[in-house]
Amino acid sequence: MFGLKGNQPHLYGLACEHRHYSVGKPLARTVEKYRGHTIERELYARDVAGDPEADIEDARQLWYVCQATYDRRGECIAAEQRYFVTSIPAGTLSRDQELALVRMHWGIENSCHWTMDVMLGEDDSQPCQASRASIETVSWLRIIGYNAVSAWRQQSPPRDRKPVAWARAMETLRDALLFAQRQSKTPPDARPAGHPLLHCALTSRIRAAALGPGHLRPAAPSAAPRRS
Repeated sequence: MFGLKGNQPHLYGLACEHRHYSVGKPLARTVEKYRGHTIERELYARDVAGDPEADIEDARQLWYVCQATYDRRGECIAAEQRYFVTSIPAGTLSRDQELALVRMHWGIENSCHWTMDVMLGEDDSQPCQASRASIETVSWLRIIGYNAVSAWRQQSPPRDRKPVAWARAMETLRDALLFAQRQSKTPPDARPAGHPLLHCALTSRIRAAALGPGHLRPAAPSAAPRRS
């Protein structure tokens, strides 16, 4: 499943046609408390299996989720509508499970996908749209890039007890990669003193960042080599 936005105009427009949903009573509903607010979510669904208008491979359902946030006085302070397309056939999950799946996806949207949209410009640029394989390849490259920057950001010294900004993390990771690339092409006798240790530590950190947070290991302190 994935969320539908304006960058998929036809499918998004199809999902927004509320007349296709039975909106009299939600198929599932949840209520939760968050930071003093009450959040209500309601799920509505439309079966599009075999519908030629749903021009995306393996589309089975369109989900419409309405979220309303209420303050302590019971007044609605925010309302949001989101639309999703999924390859899960109707009846595979209960409606409560479908809404729980949407909630999990919503959390991803608010973290990983927000960063990819805002910092990596995912919605502003859509290269390689010629085929499904090219679109999938670009998506995987973006995810790899996000994981590398996220892991690098976690290892960067915090500022005012807060993680460094995403833009700053991307800048320092880029500089580190360029530095490692330049130094790898430098002849050994032309490298500065202490370079092998620095290069090993930096290379290990870059490799750990590329693999993800689970592969990070703290670098052991090392002394500069003695000069004879």
